[in-house]
Amino acid sequence: MHTNFEFTRDKKAMNIPTTPCHKPANPQTPACGIIDCPLESYQLLDLSEMETRGVRVFEHQIKYFEWFLRLCGCFTLTMILIFALKYSCHRSPTASENCYVDFGPGSLEVQFEHLCVQYAQVVIHQPLKCVFLGLFVASLCCFGNVWFHSLTHSIDQVSAADGETRRHQKTFIETFGPTHRIEQVFMTFPPSMPENFLNQDDTHFFDEMFQLINRIQNLTVFQGDSKFSLDDICYRPLGKTKGCAIMSPTNYFQNNWNTFVNVEDNEEDFDYNEHNPFTHLKHCIFHPFTVKTPTGLSCFGEFGGPIDRR
Repeated sequence: MHTNFEFTRDKKAMNIPTTPCHKPANPQTPACGIIDCPLESYQLLDLSEMETRGVRVFEHQIKYFEWFLRLCGCFTLTMILIFALKYSCHRSPTASENCYVDFGPGSLEVQFEHLCVQYAQVVIHQPLKCVFLGLFVASLCCFGNVWFHSLTHSIDQVSAADGETRRHQKTFIETFGPTHRIEQVFMTFPPSMPENFLNQDDTHFFDEMFQLINRIQNLTVFQGDSKFSLDDICYRPLGKTKGCAIMSPTNYFQNNWNTFVNVEDNEEDFDYNEHNPFTHLKHCIFHPFTVKTPTGLSCFGEFGGPIDRR
């Protein structure tokens, strides 16, 4: 794998010309196969018609429905305010006649009280119709949920679908791939290996695993006068102060061979109280979020988080 690094002080780094993967990164390196990368993958994508990734729970087809809801809300608040004034006035009457709040000629409160009396008479004589009317009004109020939607991707919370940030992200992914990649290493055993070779008295296999992890962590690449290691580019979920996210059984022991060989089981239920890292390993596989196992160790990895056993 050949990587060409370009350094710039331009605030808009995505404006730098990119090299498609079907072309060589520099004159001294071979080119990749054209089948590995489309010719036009480095170009900016047209996101003007792109929809947000959030999934809307409700949709409505009523034009200006939001304004209708606002008017209903204002009317309801006005009625509540007038009722509160009237109720407080009856509880603590003032010297003014009938304790009316005068809003101008015609006394708005008197008219509203008369309207409420008429409405009460209608409710008494036609209760069923009033119930259905109330249900209809309540159903209209429920239409406010049309503005509720759930986001299935966190990017929608910080950037618009056709914004510059989303455009840069799409360009980067289409040109270089995801911002962080996952590499998997599989260890296979020869057919001659017995099925029960993993036992508490033989740690040779785990010794090989820790050596492999150590070699992976020490991988380095030289580009000109610069030196890059896995420590420079690896994914660190909890920041630079923590280690790289390596999902390996060795990380149940923080990728430290000395921790593995010095594990002691403190459980009184066992017949032995000696070197037994398998107790810790078994506990962490079934309970990866355990902060402290019977051995006194944490199941969290060197990077500070739990290990995904899958």
